[in-house]
Amino acid sequence: MRFILTFCIMLVLLNDHGYRGFNRFLMNPSASQAAREVEWMAELRPQLVPLVVQTTGAPAASAGIAREEAIAAARADRQVQQLLRAAEPTRVVAEFSDRYGVWLVHFYAGDRPMAFASVSREGEVVEAGRPKTDE
Repeated sequence: MRFILTFCIMLVLLNDHGYRGFNRFLMNPSASQAAREVEWMAELRPQLVPLVVQTTGAPAASAGIAREEAIAAARADRQVQQLLRAAEPTRVVAEFSDRYGVWLVHFYAGDRPMAFASVSREGEVVEAGRPKTDE
């Protein structure tokens, strides 16, 4: 399994950078020159895999605060508290958005959205309100 993952990563790298040996290998896998160039890339595996993991994987601390802290900060917001007075939320969904760099916290009563809050990496509520619905 590890070999397949490594091979796939190398194929992506080769394809993304237009490596001519890889292109020849795709067109004719039995071509000896193309096969040698692909084997050469396979020998670079110990250097390539850690670099790919480092550059493509999000660091564990990228969200700043923990999910529970983001939920607590959202619950403490005055506007969220007012919106939640109508019904006790039965479900809370929190996910970190890499795109916006904030925690998106949504409160639901059953299937009905009650409130939302965007919480920064530092634990501050950036935005809060009633979710827009299609109804």
